[in-house]
Amino acid sequence: MARDDNTLVIQASVRQLNPTIPQSIVDAAYEEDPASAKSEWGAEFRTDIDTWLPLEIIEAAVDVGVTVRPPSPNRFKYTSFCDPSGGARDSFTAAIAHEENGIAILDCLTEVRAPFDPTSATATIAGVLKQYGLSSTIGDKYAAAWVTSGFAQQGISYTHSERDRSAIYLDALPLFTSGKVRLLDNKRTVNQFASLERRTSPIGKDRIDHGVGGNDDCANSVAGALVRVIFEKRPQRAYQCQINFMGR
Repeated sequence: MARDDNTLVIQASVRQLNPTIPQSIVDAAYEEDPASAKSEWGAEFRTDIDTWLPLEIIEAAVDVGVTVRPPSPNRFKYTSFCDPSGGARDSFTAAIAHEENGIAILDCLTEVRAPFDPTSATATIAGVLKQYGLSSTIGDKYAAAWVTSGFAQQGISYTHSERDRSAIYLDALPLFTSGKVRLLDNKRTVNQFASLERRTSPIGKDRIDHGVGGNDDCANSVAGALVRVIFEKRPQRAYQCQINFMGR
């Protein structure tokens, strides 16, 4: 608490100010998004840049020694997400996942590293998608027109995602913190997730992306596939506002 002749400033957690709020609600907020909960519920000041998730939480989701799960389209319904590239610098990636008992499970991650021919890379990824019984995919809003037509030539329908990468990472965060994700043993993916930066604007809005000089080609596809697996079955995107208290 600070005070001068004209101003009284109080810094206190929500339950200190209102003990009638159930502790279970606060605990759920911390479990879903610790960084945001510290600010919203704990009255702790936020830094401009923070990590997306601690490395230990990401590593806890890895199935050690499992680099791919073979396709079984008669048993599972698969979902995919792509992060295209023109082939000069960034990788062209595609992730495939399925859901079991509320757990998002990564089955396959294909990465074509630059430099590469876009037509050849698209054919490679389309071939993997077909192995898992997929004839369509959703991907990053990469501006190049060849992406949609390139996949169409391979018999795959490509649709741009309504969410940008920052929104996808925010959606994926509670899946990791609640232990509802199983990853493949892929160090590039783990390292990319661990290097993501969470920036907070002056109005408190979070944005998540890789840092300067970094990349997140694998992480973007993996997060996109995992989020699609869990949330596309739901009629509304209530998962971004599971706790709705006093207009938040």
